[in-house]
Amino acid sequence: AAVAAPAIRLARDGFEVEAFLADSLAKYRAELAADPALAVELLRPDGSPYRAGEHMLRPALAATLERLSHDGVESFYTGALANDIVEAVQRSGGILSAADLASYRVMERAPVVTRYRGVTVAGMPPPSSGGGVIATALEILEAYRLADLGDDTPTYEHLVAETLKAVFADRSRDYGDPDFAGVPLARLVAPTLA
Repeated sequence: AAVAAPAIRLARDGFEVEAFLADSLAKYRAELAADPALAVELLRPDGSPYRAGEHMLRPALAATLERLSHDGVESFYTGALANDIVEAVQRSGGILSAADLASYRVMERAPVVTRYRGVTVAGMPPPSSGGGVIATALEILEAYRLADLGDDTPTYEHLVAETLKAVFADRSRDYGDPDFAGVPLARLVAPTLA
């Protein structure tokens, strides 16, 4: 309840739409309008996208978060909230069942931890590729004096682009869910690979 309280307040009382959100809503207006549930939540009552600076409310999100904070996490898997999720997925053509949610178990895994210029950086472990990709990219980039290059120079942008190209190639080839595929994480985040 304490963690959800700020999100509940923002969803219930509203917030100012920033430029990035306004641009995204405008860009995907047709897709949002095609889904009545999304349209109600993310478009104005007349079906138009919110503009930057406008006030947006998310009452259904507030209600969902309030129910979750009141009924507890278990309601997400077996309670009324779980039933709502299953109904929404099936209404959209999905195959999620109440049994799927009820049998789900959270897997806790150790984070991917690296150091970059004296700062400890912790990231998500597989099945997410984020922690490993970031760790390897930082390991590569630590060899360069990025601040001296300037963050708007061709050399800086080329170096970052090539680094990301390399780590995303590894991501495409080697990352997956460790419950179903061997992920050579130690090799992928090793300084020798960088």
